[in-house]
Amino acid sequence: MLKMPEELAPELRRPWGRVYPSPSKDTLRRVSRVGILATVGDATTISFLRAGVKPDVAVVDGRIARSHRAPDVSHEFTVELRLENPPGTITEASVSVVREAFLNALDGDRTLIRVLGEEDLLTLVVLMVAPENSIVAYGLPGEGMVILRVTEALKDRVEDVLRRFRGRLPWRWR
Repeated sequence: MLKMPEELAPELRRPWGRVYPSPSKDTLRRVSRVGILATVGDATTISFLRAGVKPDVAVVDGRIARSHRAPDVSHEFTVELRLENPPGTITEASVSVVREAFLNALDGDRTLIRVLGEEDLLTLVVLMVAPENSIVAYGLPGEGMVILRVTEALKDRVEDVLRRFRGRLPWRWR
C-alpha cells in the first residue's frame, strides 16, 4: 500500500492541466472523440453522461464534494467493479482493478469502478495505467474539471509523485 505524505497534499490539489470551470457539452463531446475516455469522480462522470458521452472507464465513490450523495450511474456501464481504498492511500487491489477496467475498455466494455473509501488519489493510478493518448478527466473541487491527454511525459510526472509516497507496491507501473 502507498500512503500519501501530508506535504504532498498542496501539490496534488493544484490542477495538472487546463481547468474547465463549466465545460460545455460541445467541449465534453469533442475531447471524448480521441482514444479511451476515463473519468474520476462522480460530478465529472455525471457531467459527461449529461452531455451524452459515456466514459469507457469511470471511478466513483457515490458522493459529490465528499458529502452529497451522487445519483447512481451504474446502468450506463456494462461492467461494474468494486474496491476498497482508504483515504490518503493507493492499495494494490486498486491498481489491479483499474488495470482490469482498462482491459475491459479495450475490449469494448464500459466499466464503472465503485470505490468504498475515497477515489481522489486513484486519478494517479488511472493516469499511470491508461494507454497513451487516452483522455482522463477529474474534478477539482470548487474550480471545475481538469481534462488531460495521457502522454509519456505525464506518466513520468505521476511516477515522480508516486515515488514520494510512503510504502511500496510489489509491481511495476509500466
